[in-house]
Amino acid sequence: MFIEQLDKTRLLITLENEDLSIFDLSPDSLSMEDKETRDLFKQLLALAAVKTGVVLRNKTISVELMPYDRGCFILATIKGKGTRKIYRIKKTTSYLPVRFENIGDMLDAVKNLYVKGFTEYNCSLYGDRNFYYLLMSSKAAIPKSARIMLSEYGKILPSDNLTVSRIREVCKLICEDNSIVSLGKQL
Repeated sequence: MFIEQLDKTRLLITLENEDLSIFDLSPDSLSMEDKETRDLFKQLLALAAVKTGVVLRNKTISVELMPYDRGCFILATIKGKGTRKIYRIKKTTSYLPVRFENIGDMLDAVKNLYVKGFTEYNCSLYGDRNFYYLLMSSKAAIPKSARIMLSEYGKILPSDNLTVSRIREVCKLICEDNSIVSLGKQL
């Protein structure tokens, strides 16, 4: 058995197969639902605390068990009592991918977006052998009026990450960033 302190909040306990046989356990039989296993973990953590000098009293501890071919690792992460992490969802970028049958439809759509004042949205144009794509992105929701107008010229595709990634990876970039303004001025 090896006990080491990885940092001030993590302890790693390595139990080899010989150690597990002393406790009459196997990596497959270890479960936090078993009272004997929980008691064993408590004893091992108390031993680790004495050996490393880490204070475990009044702390929340998460225990992860990772079996390997010669035994198992027990990773104990110590969290302060009552500390609660707050997670916030990062505001993501919304995308509107549109597929056009030909370049004329795409240029007409870009011209209308420019004329109607949809110039604050970041747009990139892509092309492959069969279709042309407009990838409109924004931190805010893209207005319904822009969606309706674009659907008159092309097909609005699902705005999931897979579709957006496929367009960016497979298709050739024609015009990057704010293509509505750069092409709209020319049309």
